[in-house]
Amino acid sequence: MKFNKKYFIPILVSGIFYGLSFPPVDLYFLIYFSIVLLIDVINKSDKLKQVILRTYYVFLTAGLVGVSWIALSGMRENADPFLIIGGIFIIFVYPLFFIPPMIFYYYINKNTSAGKLKYLSLIIFPFLWTGFEYLQTQGQINFPWLFAGNSQTYNLSKIQYADITGIFGVSFWVCVISAGLYFLINNLKSKKWNLFSVKSSAIISIILLIYFLPDIYH
Repeated sequence: MKFNKKYFIPILVSGIFYGLSFPPVDLYFLIYFSIVLLIDVINKSDKLKQVILRTYYVFLTAGLVGVSWIALSGMRENADPFLIIGGIFIIFVYPLFFIPPMIFYYYINKNTSAGKLKYLSLIIFPFLWTGFEYLQTQGQINFPWLFAGNSQTYNLSKIQYADITGIFGVSFWVCVISAGLYFLINNLKSKKWNLFSVKSSAIISIILLIYFLPDIYH
């Protein structure tokens, strides 16, 4: 399969944004736009191989940006060499763990992209993502650092409810907001709506409501 340069920038930016969303960088809001771009490149994929490669490239980039410090910390004098091995594993192997939910999302979207069910994939997306995050924790090999919810570590005022839902509740919240943003941006980009239309205003209001809803829990 030839590399499609058209999607190079969205894939690269999605990965960079995802990586920069996690500590120690205080740019947690970038994860929403990272996931929006990820959804977009998957929706525009024509083949399963494209889904696999595009997802892998996004999270390979995210790993290089967000957790390469693990491997680099193993290179200092008298450091544990295992850190280098572990860091390399995380950067190059861990992106594979993000592929299954995107494959499921791709097939759901492909088979429901027309008619009354055309937005079903966006509704299901937060459940798929969060479900696969949970499944990762059930195995012997897992690395929860790059779970979507952990991107909100510095956004403490919004994630107090995590003491009830755990990290998965935060990941679900992030995915719901991201799916809503994609829905809005896609309709604006296709010129089905304009920014000041009733539908746009309604979706923006819903997104803001969901974003600020955690504030009631303290």
